[in-house]
Amino acid sequence: MPSFHVSRWKYWYAYLLIILLAGLWIWTRDTGRDALALIAGLLALIFFAIFEIVIRRDRIIISNDGIIRKRWTTELEKIPYSHISDVSLRRSGLFDDVIIKTSTGELVLKCFSLPRKLQKAIAKYSNRED
Repeated sequence: MPSFHVSRWKYWYAYLLIILLAGLWIWTRDTGRDALALIAGLLALIFFAIFEIVIRRDRIIISNDGIIRKRWTTELEKIPYSHISDVSLRRSGLFDDVIIKTSTGELVLKCFSLPRKLQKAIAKYSNRED
């Protein structure tokens, strides 16, 4: 079962903060401010770990029964393949969004990594004969 997660570019501002904190850590280590360097380095590591966990926990799982959108351990939505009428990509800013049209409306997956691969996987599984 393929699984896709949110793109890291969705949280670019958080990674910019991590890079700035890591830069502050390097700069303060060179200037002899050890306490500030320790704080900046620890914050950079903590923020990096938090955002990696957040990214990995918001995901789309393509199962044999349908598409499952999960955040943490909670199943947000489940769409059986029989309800999917079309899967397409739409450009929004710098990113491609995957649009899944169903009989009840549409689901827009914003900022997911590898949108073309996600689109192809959904189309492949929804068009197969069981």
